[in-house]
Amino acid sequence: MKNLSKHYNLLILIFVGLMTISCSDDDDSSTTTPTDCLAPTGLVLADITTTTASLSWTANGSETAWEYQVVESGVVPAETGIVTTENPLALADLTDNTDYDVYVRANCGTDETSEWGTVGFTTLSESTTIVDIAIATPELSILVEALQAADGDLVNTLSGGNFTVLAPTNEAFVTFLSDNGFESLAEVPTDVLANILLNHVITGEVRSTDLVSLGSGYSTTNATNADGDNLSLYFDTSDGVVFNGVSSVTAADVEASNGVVHVVDAVIGLPTVVTFAAANPEFQTLVSALTREGLETDFISVLSSSDTLAPFTVFAPTNAAFGDLLVELGFDSLDSIDAGVLEIVLKMHVIASANVRSGDLEEGMVAEPLAEESITFSLTPSPQITDPNGRVSNIVAVDVQAMNGVIHVVDTVIAPLL
Repeated sequence: MKNLSKHYNLLILIFVGLMTISCSDDDDSSTTTPTDCLAPTGLVLADITTTTASLSWTANGSETAWEYQVVESGVVPAETGIVTTENPLALADLTDNTDYDVYVRANCGTDETSEWGTVGFTTLSESTTIVDIAIATPELSILVEALQAADGDLVNTLSGGNFTVLAPTNEAFVTFLSDNGFESLAEVPTDVLANILLNHVITGEVRSTDLVSLGSGYSTTNATNADGDNLSLYFDTSDGVVFNGVSSVTAADVEASNGVVHVVDAVIGLPTVVTFAAANPEFQTLVSALTREGLETDFISVLSSSDTLAPFTVFAPTNAAFGDLLVELGFDSLDSIDAGVLEIVLKMHVIASANVRSGDLEEGMVAEPLAEESITFSLTPSPQITDPNGRVSNIVAVDVQAMNGVIHVVDTVIAPLL
C-alpha cells in the first residue's frame, strides 16, 4: 500500500507539472506583439494647416504596411487603426485649432502588430497669421528672431495685410550668415536685414500652382533700392519652384489668415543685375558673352557692384537675339567674334549712373552707353532702340529691378557703328 501511495503522489506531481507547462505555453501563444515586430519611432508632423498635416516616421523593421489612427487629445484610441502603405502620410479633414494625438504601429504580418507609437500636434487656427506660423514652426525660429530684430516693425506688418512670404529655414540663415562674413544675426545692420527680409515678401497671395501655371517670370517684392523702386524676383518652375536661381521651395502653400507661406532652403539676397542675368535661362548666351576670355572689362564684377558707375541700366539681349546676330555676321559662335569687337558690343547695352525705368523713357530720347556711341529711343508703336547703324531693337520686357540697376529685355543685339 505504501508503494502504491508513492506512485499515486508521483503521478499527481507529474500531472500538475504538465498543466503548468501547458498554461505557460497558452499564455505565450496569446501575445500579438512578437519581439521582432518593432514599433515605429521618430513620429514627426509637418506642413500643419488648419485642416491638414503631413505625418512621417521611422520604420524599425522590414514592414511595408502600418496602421494609424488620429483622435482628439484625451480620446481613447481604438484597438485597431486604418491600414496604410504610405510614409509620409497626408492627414486631411482635420478641425482647426484642435489638439490631436496620432497613433502608428507596424503591421508585421497576419495578426502580428507592434506596440503603438504616438505623437501629438495642434492644427492651426483660422485666425493664424503668417507670424503665428513662423513662431509655431521650429525650423523657422531664426526667421522669427530676424523679424523681431529688423527695422520696420515687420512682426506687426506681417501679422496683418495680405502677403506671400518665402520663409528661409534656420539652416538657410546659418549658411547666409556664414557666406556673408557674419558670426551672428546681431551683426547684420538692422536696416539691411529689414530689406533682405522684405525681399522675401510679396504683396497678395501667390500659390505654387499660380507659379507653375506661368512656368517662369518675374514678381515684385517689398524690398527697395536706394530710389525706393521695388525689387524684382525671378521664378522658374522647370525643376521645382526656384527663386532668383538660388532658393528652392521645400514646403509650399502653408495657409495663413493673412496670406500664404512657402518655406525655402536659402535666403534670397538683394539681387544685382548679374543675379537676374544668371538666373534666367533666356540670358545664357549673354552670360557667356560677359564671361568670354580675352575681354578687358570684367563685366561680372562691374555689374555686380554698387560703386561710382552704379546704378546701371542694362538692355539684355535674349539667346535668340544673339543667334540672329551670329547669322547676320556670318559666324558660327561667339568665339568667332573678335574679343575687342564683342567688348564694344556689350558696352552698347549698358548705361552707367542711371536707373532708367520704362516710365522714364521719352520719344526721341538719346542716351550714351559705356561704348560712348549714341542710341535713340522711340515709344511708338512700342518701345524701341535704334543703334548707330539704324538697326532697331524692340524692348520686349521692362523694369526687371535689381538693387544696383534695372534690366530691359531686347530682341536684337545693339551694335556699334559698323
